[in-house]
Amino acid sequence: MLSRLGDVTVAQRELDGYINPLIDEQSGSPREGLIGDLVSDHEQEDRLDRNELVAMVEAVLLAGTDTTRNQLGATLAVLGDHPEQYAALRHDRTLIPAAIEESLRYIGAVRSTARLASRDLVVDGVLFPAGTTVLIGLHAAGLSEAGESDGYRFEINRSQSCPHLAFGSGAHHCLGAFLARAELQEALTAFVEQVPAFRLVSPVSWKPLSMGIWGPSRIEIEIHNAPTWEPSPGEPLGGTMERITDKFSDVGTSSSAEDPWVREAVGRRNLVQAGIPKLVRQPTFPPLPRLLLTLWRFGWAFLTWKVFDRRKKEIERKPALYSRLRKAAERQGPTYVKLAQLISAAEGVFPEPLSRSAGGVGIASSQNRGPLSRRS
Repeated sequence: MLSRLGDVTVAQRELDGYINPLIDEQSGSPREGLIGDLVSDHEQEDRLDRNELVAMVEAVLLAGTDTTRNQLGATLAVLGDHPEQYAALRHDRTLIPAAIEESLRYIGAVRSTARLASRDLVVDGVLFPAGTTVLIGLHAAGLSEAGESDGYRFEINRSQSCPHLAFGSGAHHCLGAFLARAELQEALTAFVEQVPAFRLVSPVSWKPLSMGIWGPSRIEIEIHNAPTWEPSPGEPLGGTMERITDKFSDVGTSSSAEDPWVREAVGRRNLVQAGIPKLVRQPTFPPLPRLLLTLWRFGWAFLTWKVFDRRKKEIERKPALYSRLRKAAERQGPTYVKLAQLISAAEGVFPEPLSRSAGGVGIASSQNRGPLSRRS
Protein backbone atom coordinates (compact mmCIF):
# COMPACT_ATOMS: atom_id res chain seq x y z
CA MET A 1 0.00 0.00 0.00
CA LEU A 2 2.78 2.43 0.93
CA SER A 3 4.49 1.84 -2.41
CA ARG A 4 1.33 3.04 -4.19
CA LEU A 5 0.89 6.35 -2.38
CA GLY A 6 1.49 8.18 -5.65
CA ASP A 7 -1.34 6.28 -7.35
CA VAL A 8 -3.56 6.82 -4.32
CA THR A 9 -2.89 10.55 -4.42
CA VAL A 10 -3.81 10.75 -8.11
CA ALA A 11 -6.98 8.74 -7.49
CA GLN A 12 -7.90 11.01 -4.58
CA ARG A 13 -7.50 14.10 -6.75
CA GLU A 14 -9.66 12.56 -9.47
CA LEU A 15 -12.32 11.68 -6.89
CA ASP A 16 -12.20 15.23 -5.52
CA GLY A 17 -12.60 16.48 -9.08
CA TYR A 18 -15.76 14.41 -9.42
CA ILE A 19 -17.26 15.28 -6.02
CA ASN A 20 -16.65 19.04 -5.97
CA PRO A 21 -18.84 19.75 -9.05
CA LEU A 22 -21.65 17.68 -7.49
CA ILE A 23 -21.49 19.92 -4.43
CA ASP A 24 -21.14 23.14 -6.44
CA GLU A 25 -24.28 22.27 -8.46
CA GLN A 26 -26.34 22.47 -5.27
CA SER A 27 -24.54 25.40 -3.69
CA GLY A 28 -27.05 28.11 -2.82
CA SER A 29 -30.08 25.98 -3.68
CA PRO A 30 -29.71 22.47 -2.23
CA ARG A 31 -32.03 19.90 -3.78
CA GLU A 32 -33.89 17.22 -1.86
CA GLY A 33 -31.64 14.28 -1.09
CA LEU A 34 -28.64 13.28 0.99
CA ILE A 35 -26.11 15.52 -0.78
CA GLY A 36 -28.54 18.42 -0.59
CA ASP A 37 -28.94 17.89 3.16
CA LEU A 38 -25.17 17.88 3.63
CA VAL A 39 -24.76 21.04 1.55
CA SER A 40 -27.50 22.68 3.62
CA ASP A 41 -25.67 21.76 6.82
CA HIS A 42 -22.55 23.33 5.34
CA GLU A 43 -24.14 26.56 4.14
CA GLN A 44 -26.95 27.28 6.59
CA GLU A 45 -25.99 25.69 9.88
CA ASP A 46 -22.19 25.75 9.54
CA ARG A 47 -21.97 22.20 10.88
CA LEU A 48 -19.52 21.08 8.18
CA ASP A 49 -16.62 22.99 6.68
CA ARG A 50 -15.79 22.50 2.99
CA ASN A 51 -13.21 19.77 3.58
CA GLU A 52 -15.56 17.87 5.88
CA LEU A 53 -18.39 18.22 3.36
CA VAL A 54 -16.26 16.77 0.53
CA ALA A 55 -15.02 13.96 2.79
CA MET A 56 -18.57 13.11 3.85
CA VAL A 57 -19.89 12.90 0.28
CA GLU A 58 -16.90 10.78 -0.74
CA ALA A 59 -17.51 8.48 2.23
CA VAL A 60 -21.15 7.99 1.21
CA LEU A 61 -20.14 7.24 -2.39
CA LEU A 62 -17.44 4.74 -1.48
CA ALA A 63 -19.47 3.11 1.28
CA GLY A 64 -22.25 2.44 -1.21
CA THR A 65 -20.00 0.55 -3.63
CA ASP A 66 -16.94 -1.00 -1.98
CA THR A 67 -18.76 -2.52 0.98
CA THR A 68 -21.45 -4.30 -1.04
CA ARG A 69 -18.99 -5.49 -3.68
CA ASN A 70 -16.63 -6.95 -1.09
CA GLN A 71 -19.46 -8.47 0.93
CA LEU A 72 -20.78 -10.29 -2.13
CA GLY A 73 -17.32 -11.69 -2.86
CA ALA A 74 -16.91 -12.83 0.74
CA THR A 75 -20.34 -14.48 0.63
CA LEU A 76 -19.45 -16.49 -2.47
CA ALA A 77 -16.10 -17.44 -0.94
CA VAL A 78 -17.68 -18.89 2.18
CA LEU A 79 -20.44 -20.62 0.18
CA GLY A 80 -17.72 -22.19 -1.96
CA ASP A 81 -16.34 -23.68 1.23
CA HIS A 82 -19.81 -24.98 2.19
CA PRO A 83 -21.27 -26.66 -0.94
CA GLU A 84 -24.07 -28.31 1.01
CA GLN A 85 -25.40 -24.90 2.02
CA TYR A 86 -25.15 -23.58 -1.53
CA ALA A 87 -27.19 -26.60 -2.60
CA ALA A 88 -29.72 -25.66 0.07
CA LEU A 89 -30.04 -22.21 -1.54
CA ARG A 90 -30.60 -23.81 -4.94
CA HIS A 91 -33.30 -25.97 -3.40
CA ASP A 92 -35.02 -23.16 -1.51
CA ARG A 93 -34.56 -19.54 -2.66
CA THR A 94 -36.37 -18.25 0.44
CA LEU A 95 -33.17 -18.97 2.39
CA ILE A 96 -31.26 -16.26 0.49
CA PRO A 97 -32.10 -13.39 2.92
CA ALA A 98 -30.98 -15.58 5.82
CA ALA A 99 -27.81 -16.48 3.93
CA ILE A 100 -26.99 -12.79 3.46
CA GLU A 101 -27.53 -12.05 7.16
CA GLU A 102 -25.37 -15.01 8.15
CA SER A 103 -22.66 -13.84 5.77
CA LEU A 104 -22.77 -10.32 7.23
CA ARG A 105 -22.38 -11.78 10.70
CA TYR A 106 -19.79 -14.44 9.89
CA ILE A 107 -17.52 -12.64 7.43
CA GLY A 108 -18.56 -8.98 7.23
CA ALA A 109 -16.73 -6.61 4.89
CA VAL A 110 -16.51 -3.86 7.52
CA ARG A 111 -14.38 -5.39 10.25
CA SER A 112 -14.08 -2.46 12.61
CA THR A 113 -15.02 1.13 13.27
CA ALA A 114 -13.61 3.92 15.41
CA ARG A 115 -15.21 5.78 18.28
CA LEU A 116 -14.01 8.81 20.21
CA ALA A 117 -14.47 9.05 23.97
CA SER A 118 -15.91 12.54 24.51
CA ARG A 119 -15.42 12.25 28.29
CA ASP A 120 -13.73 9.87 30.73
CA LEU A 121 -15.38 6.46 30.60
CA VAL A 122 -14.85 3.18 32.47
CA VAL A 123 -15.96 -0.02 30.69
CA ASP A 124 -15.46 -3.36 32.48
CA GLY A 125 -12.86 -1.77 34.72
CA VAL A 126 -10.87 -0.21 31.85
CA LEU A 127 -10.52 3.57 31.79
CA PHE A 128 -10.88 5.38 28.46
CA PRO A 129 -9.80 9.00 29.05
CA ALA A 130 -11.56 11.76 27.15
CA GLY A 131 -10.08 12.01 23.66
CA THR A 132 -9.22 8.31 23.41
CA THR A 133 -9.80 6.73 20.01
CA VAL A 134 -11.29 3.25 20.40
CA LEU A 135 -11.21 0.72 17.56
CA ILE A 136 -14.25 -1.54 17.89
CA GLY A 137 -14.26 -5.01 16.33
CA LEU A 138 -17.68 -5.30 14.70
CA HIS A 139 -16.86 -8.76 13.38
CA ALA A 140 -15.98 -10.06 16.86
CA ALA A 141 -19.29 -8.76 18.19
CA GLY A 142 -21.11 -10.84 15.59
CA LEU A 143 -19.30 -14.00 16.60
CA SER A 144 -19.89 -13.55 20.31
CA GLU A 145 -23.58 -12.70 19.87
CA ALA A 146 -24.19 -16.19 18.46
CA GLY A 147 -23.96 -17.59 22.00
CA GLU A 148 -24.97 -21.20 22.25
CA SER A 149 -25.54 -21.34 18.49
CA ASP A 150 -21.74 -21.51 17.92
CA GLY A 151 -20.90 -18.23 16.24
CA TYR A 152 -17.74 -19.65 14.68
CA ARG A 153 -19.81 -21.90 12.43
CA PHE A 154 -21.38 -20.66 9.19
CA GLU A 155 -24.95 -21.89 8.88
CA ILE A 156 -27.70 -20.25 6.87
CA ASN A 157 -30.52 -22.29 8.39
CA ARG A 158 -30.10 -21.50 12.07
CA SER A 159 -33.03 -22.23 14.34
CA GLN A 160 -32.28 -18.94 16.09
CA SER A 161 -30.95 -15.95 14.18
CA CYS A 162 -27.76 -14.32 15.44
CA PRO A 163 -27.67 -10.52 15.67
CA HIS A 164 -24.69 -8.67 14.25
CA LEU A 165 -23.23 -5.17 13.96
CA ALA A 166 -22.26 -5.29 10.30
CA PHE A 167 -24.24 -2.07 9.75
CA GLY A 168 -23.47 -0.50 13.11
CA SER A 169 -26.24 0.55 15.47
CA GLY A 170 -28.00 3.49 17.04
CA ALA A 171 -27.13 6.92 15.69
CA HIS A 172 -24.34 5.40 13.58
CA HIS A 173 -26.48 2.77 11.84
CA CYS A 174 -25.55 2.56 8.16
CA LEU A 175 -27.65 4.86 5.96
CA GLY A 176 -27.54 2.35 3.12
CA ALA A 177 -28.29 -0.82 5.09
CA PHE A 178 -31.60 -1.50 3.34
CA LEU A 179 -30.12 -0.81 -0.09
CA ALA A 180 -27.10 -3.01 0.62
CA ARG A 181 -29.31 -5.90 1.73
CA ALA A 182 -31.46 -5.54 -1.38
CA GLU A 183 -28.41 -5.46 -3.67
CA LEU A 184 -26.81 -8.48 -2.00
CA GLN A 185 -30.02 -10.51 -2.11
CA GLU A 186 -30.63 -9.69 -5.78
CA ALA A 187 -27.04 -10.45 -6.77
CA LEU A 188 -26.95 -13.75 -4.88
CA THR A 189 -30.33 -14.74 -6.32
CA ALA A 190 -29.07 -14.12 -9.86
CA PHE A 191 -25.93 -16.17 -9.16
CA VAL A 192 -27.86 -19.06 -7.62
CA GLU A 193 -30.30 -19.17 -10.53
CA GLN A 194 -27.50 -19.30 -13.12
CA VAL A 195 -24.91 -21.51 -11.38
CA PRO A 196 -26.02 -25.05 -10.41
CA ALA A 197 -22.88 -25.69 -8.35
CA PHE A 198 -19.33 -24.43 -8.01
CA ARG A 199 -16.16 -25.07 -6.09
CA LEU A 200 -13.06 -23.08 -5.19
CA VAL A 201 -10.12 -24.22 -7.31
CA SER A 202 -7.51 -22.32 -5.29
CA PRO A 203 -7.29 -20.58 -1.92
CA VAL A 204 -9.10 -17.26 -1.83
CA SER A 205 -6.72 -14.29 -1.79
CA TRP A 206 -7.84 -11.76 0.80
CA LYS A 207 -7.13 -8.07 1.08
CA PRO A 208 -4.96 -6.93 4.00
CA LEU A 209 -6.90 -6.61 7.24
CA SER A 210 -5.35 -3.17 7.64
CA MET A 211 -7.70 -1.84 4.96
CA GLY A 212 -10.93 -0.22 6.12
CA ILE A 213 -13.10 -2.42 3.91
CA TRP A 214 -12.10 -6.09 3.77
CA GLY A 215 -12.89 -8.82 1.29
CA PRO A 216 -11.41 -11.16 -1.32
CA SER A 217 -8.98 -9.73 -3.84
CA ARG A 218 -9.18 -12.82 -6.04
CA ILE A 219 -11.54 -15.82 -6.23
CA GLU A 220 -11.09 -18.66 -8.70
CA ILE A 221 -14.08 -20.97 -9.09
CA GLU A 222 -15.02 -23.94 -11.22
CA ILE A 223 -18.67 -24.15 -12.26
CA HIS A 224 -20.41 -27.52 -12.33
CA ASN A 225 -23.56 -28.44 -14.23
CA ALA A 226 -25.06 -30.42 -11.37
CA PRO A 227 -25.05 -30.03 -7.60
CA THR A 228 -22.39 -32.02 -5.77
CA TRP A 229 -24.61 -32.39 -2.71
CA GLU A 230 -28.25 -33.31 -2.17
CA PRO A 231 -30.13 -33.44 1.15
CA SER A 232 -30.91 -36.90 2.50
CA PRO A 233 -34.60 -37.77 2.98
CA GLY A 234 -35.85 -36.08 6.13
CA GLU A 235 -32.63 -34.11 6.64
CA PRO A 236 -33.15 -30.35 7.19
CA LEU A 237 -31.59 -28.05 4.65
CA GLY A 238 -28.20 -26.83 5.74
CA GLY A 239 -28.15 -29.45 8.49
CA THR A 240 -24.92 -31.15 7.44
CA MET A 241 -22.78 -28.32 8.74
CA GLU A 242 -22.44 -29.93 12.18
CA ARG A 243 -21.52 -33.26 10.57
CA ILE A 244 -18.75 -31.69 8.51
CA THR A 245 -17.54 -29.64 11.48
CA ASP A 246 -17.31 -32.79 13.59
CA LYS A 247 -15.19 -34.49 10.94
CA PHE A 248 -12.86 -31.54 10.72
CA SER A 249 -12.30 -31.72 14.46
CA ASP A 250 -11.03 -35.29 14.05
CA VAL A 251 -8.63 -34.66 11.17
CA GLY A 252 -5.73 -37.07 11.48
CA THR A 253 -7.66 -39.66 13.49
CA SER A 254 -10.91 -40.02 11.59
CA SER A 255 -11.49 -43.22 9.66
CA SER A 256 -13.58 -41.32 7.10
CA ALA A 257 -10.68 -40.98 4.68
CA GLU A 258 -13.08 -41.28 1.77
CA ASP A 259 -14.60 -37.91 2.62
CA PRO A 260 -12.86 -35.38 0.33
CA TRP A 261 -13.29 -32.58 2.86
CA VAL A 262 -11.40 -34.55 5.48
CA ARG A 263 -8.79 -35.82 3.03
CA GLU A 264 -8.00 -32.32 1.74
CA ALA A 265 -8.28 -30.45 5.04
CA VAL A 266 -4.57 -30.30 5.88
CA GLY A 267 -3.58 -29.34 2.35
CA ARG A 268 -6.23 -26.65 2.16
CA ARG A 269 -5.12 -25.16 5.46
CA ASN A 270 -1.52 -25.04 4.26
CA LEU A 271 -2.60 -23.30 1.06
CA VAL A 272 -4.63 -20.77 3.01
CA GLN A 273 -1.59 -20.07 5.18
CA ALA A 274 0.49 -19.52 2.05
CA GLY A 275 -2.17 -17.15 0.73
CA ILE A 276 -1.63 -14.56 3.47
CA PRO A 277 -1.18 -11.24 1.65
CA LYS A 278 2.43 -10.57 0.73
CA LEU A 279 2.13 -7.08 2.12
CA VAL A 280 1.88 -8.48 5.65
CA ARG A 281 4.98 -10.67 5.29
CA GLN A 282 7.11 -8.42 3.09
CA PRO A 283 5.99 -4.80 3.47
CA THR A 284 7.17 -2.36 0.84
CA PHE A 285 7.96 1.30 1.29
CA PRO A 286 7.52 4.43 -0.84
CA PRO A 287 10.44 5.87 -2.82
CA LEU A 288 13.09 7.38 -0.55
CA PRO A 289 12.68 11.03 -1.73
CA ARG A 290 8.94 11.04 -0.98
CA LEU A 291 9.50 9.33 2.36
CA LEU A 292 12.17 11.86 3.38
CA LEU A 293 9.99 14.78 2.26
CA THR A 294 7.06 13.44 4.28
CA LEU A 295 9.22 12.97 7.39
CA TRP A 296 10.69 16.46 6.98
CA ARG A 297 7.38 18.28 6.61
CA PHE A 298 5.59 16.51 9.43
CA GLY A 299 8.67 16.55 11.64
CA TRP A 300 9.14 20.28 11.07
CA ALA A 301 5.48 20.97 11.84
CA PHE A 302 5.72 19.02 15.09
CA LEU A 303 9.05 20.62 16.06
CA THR A 304 7.88 24.19 15.43
CA TRP A 305 4.81 23.49 17.53
CA LYS A 306 6.98 22.22 20.39
CA VAL A 307 9.33 25.22 20.19
CA PHE A 308 7.28 28.22 19.11
CA ASP A 309 3.92 27.33 20.64
CA ARG A 310 5.13 26.06 24.01
CA ARG A 311 4.28 29.31 25.79
CA LYS A 312 0.74 29.41 24.53
CA LYS A 313 -2.13 28.45 26.77
CA GLU A 314 -3.11 24.80 26.61
CA ILE A 315 -6.41 25.66 24.96
CA GLU A 316 -4.46 27.44 22.19
CA ARG A 317 -1.62 24.92 21.80
CA LYS A 318 -3.82 22.03 20.72
CA PRO A 319 -5.50 23.82 17.80
CA ALA A 320 -2.08 25.17 16.80
CA LEU A 321 -0.64 21.65 16.47
CA TYR A 322 -3.53 20.46 14.35
CA SER A 323 -3.24 23.56 12.15
CA ARG A 324 0.48 23.02 11.54
CA LEU A 325 0.04 19.32 10.78
CA ARG A 326 -2.91 20.04 8.50
CA LYS A 327 -0.89 22.56 6.48
CA ALA A 328 1.98 20.08 6.15
CA ALA A 329 -0.47 17.43 4.95
CA GLU A 330 -2.05 19.72 2.37
CA ARG A 331 1.39 20.44 0.92
CA GLN A 332 1.89 16.71 0.47
CA GLY A 333 -1.53 16.11 -1.03
CA PRO A 334 -5.06 15.18 0.12
CA THR A 335 -4.05 11.59 0.88
CA TYR A 336 -1.90 12.81 3.77
CA VAL A 337 -4.65 14.74 5.58
CA LYS A 338 -5.73 11.57 7.37
CA LEU A 339 -2.11 11.09 8.48
CA ALA A 340 -2.20 14.54 10.06
CA GLN A 341 -5.37 13.61 11.90
CA LEU A 342 -3.81 10.40 13.20
CA ILE A 343 -0.67 12.17 14.44
CA SER A 344 -2.67 14.88 16.18
CA ALA A 345 -5.01 12.28 17.69
CA ALA A 346 -2.00 10.53 19.20
CA GLU A 347 -1.30 13.80 21.03
CA GLY A 348 -4.92 14.08 22.16
CA VAL A 349 -5.53 16.94 19.72
CA PHE A 350 -8.65 17.17 17.56
CA PRO A 351 -10.11 19.81 15.24
CA GLU A 352 -12.14 22.38 17.15
CA PRO A 353 -15.45 21.57 15.38
CA LEU A 354 -15.04 17.92 16.36
CA SER A 355 -14.29 18.81 19.98
CA ARG A 356 -17.45 20.93 20.18
CA SER A 357 -19.70 18.38 18.54
CA ALA A 358 -18.37 15.52 20.66
CA GLY A 359 -19.14 17.12 24.03
CA GLY A 360 -21.93 15.30 25.80
CA VAL A 361 -23.04 13.28 22.78
CA GLY A 362 -22.00 9.74 22.05
CA ILE A 363 -22.53 6.06 21.45
CA ALA A 364 -21.37 3.17 23.60
CA SER A 365 -21.41 -0.41 22.37
CA SER A 366 -24.44 -1.08 20.18
CA GLN A 367 -26.82 1.14 22.13
CA ASN A 368 -27.45 4.87 21.84
CA ARG A 369 -25.86 5.73 25.18
CA GLY A 370 -22.51 6.62 26.68
CA PRO A 371 -19.76 8.98 25.60
CA LEU A 372 -18.21 7.21 22.64
CA SER A 373 -18.83 9.22 19.49
CA ARG A 374 -17.69 8.41 16.00
CA ARG A 375 -14.65 9.94 14.34
CA SER A 376 -14.93 10.31 10.59
